[in-house]
Amino acid sequence: MSSHPSPNGLRLWYRIVVCFQYIFLHLYYLNILDIFKVEVLSKCESTITIITMNKKAFTAILKKEGSVFVALCPELDVASQGESVESALANLKEAVELFLECADAQEIADRLHEQVFVTRFEAVYA
Repeated sequence: MSSHPSPNGLRLWYRIVVCFQYIFLHLYYLNILDIFKVEVLSKCESTITIITMNKKAFTAILKKEGSVFVALCPELDVASQGESVESALANLKEAVELFLECADAQEIADRLHEQVFVTRFEAVYA
């Protein structure tokens, strides 16, 4: 008995891999993989790499400064700006995502403020 797989066994394994590639690529192109919180990172002829994506809600505080809107994420002290509220928020989201992807775990832990409260109060003055 040989310890090497038979040619038929290799063909079957290749068909299984190709089948999974086909399924994942179609899910990827249809944007269905977002539902499962996975992302296709790379593909070659025989391999698809998948990683699990994390998701967390953050606070955005926006204010107008001159002709631009400034957006701040107080949990991470990350800020961005844009010409409209929508673009400032989109730029802030991108900045936070890049920070979370690039910063090491200790820097994220040092900057992360888990409890952020946004409220209003009245000031009495003369």
